[in-house]
Amino acid sequence: MRTLICFTVLFASLFFTRVAFADPQEKPVPTKGHIPGGMRVCNPSSNTLVRASSGFWLERKVTNPEFMNKIGISEEQASKLKEAWKLIEEESCKIEDEIRLLARQQAEHVKKALAEEGSDTSAIMEVIEKIGKLRIDQAKLAMKRVIVIRDYLTPEQRKMVRKIIEEDQQKWRAGREEAQRHREHKQGPLPPERKTE
Repeated sequence: MRTLICFTVLFASLFFTRVAFADPQEKPVPTKGHIPGGMRVCNPSSNTLVRASSGFWLERKVTNPEFMNKIGISEEQASKLKEAWKLIEEESCKIEDEIRLLARQQAEHVKKALAEEGSDTSAIMEVIEKIGKLRIDQAKLAMKRVIVIRDYLTPEQRKMVRKIIEEDQQKWRAGREEAQRHREHKQGPLPPERKTE
C-alpha cells in the first residue's frame, strides 16, 4: 500500500511539475487559425491553451454566421451575446490564471513532500481545496454562457438551437459508436470488464 501511495504521489508531482514549469515557448499556440478541438486561448500573452467548457462550445456554435442565419439571430442579438460572453471570458481567464498559479504552488509542495519524509501535507491539501473551488466557479461560468443564450434568444430561436444541438449530438454519438465498432472489429471485442458505456 505504501508503494502505491509513493507511486501516486510521484506521478502527481511529475504531472504538476510539468504543468507548473512548462516552457511557454515550447510549442507556440496559434492565436489565429486552427486551435485543437476542445481548446481555447485564454490569454494570448501567456501562449497557453486551456480546455474549453461546454458553454464555450455552445457559444462558438451560436456565433457561427451560418448558424446565426439558420436560426435568425439579429445583429443586435449577436452584439448582446458577444458582449455578455466577453465579460464571462474575462472572468474565466482570471480564474484560469489563478488555477495555473495554484498548480505551481501545488507542484512545489509535492516536491517538498517527496523530499522530506513525514512532512506536513496540509499546505498541499489547502491548495487542492482552492483549486477545487475555482473549478466550481468555472462550471458556474460555463452555465452562465448557456443562460446568456436563454436570455437573448426568442423562444422559437431557443427551440431551433436545441433541435440543431440534439442533431449534432446524435451525429457525434453515432460517430463514436462507429469508431467503437471499428476498434472492436480490428482488435476483437473488449472483455466485459473493460467495455465502456
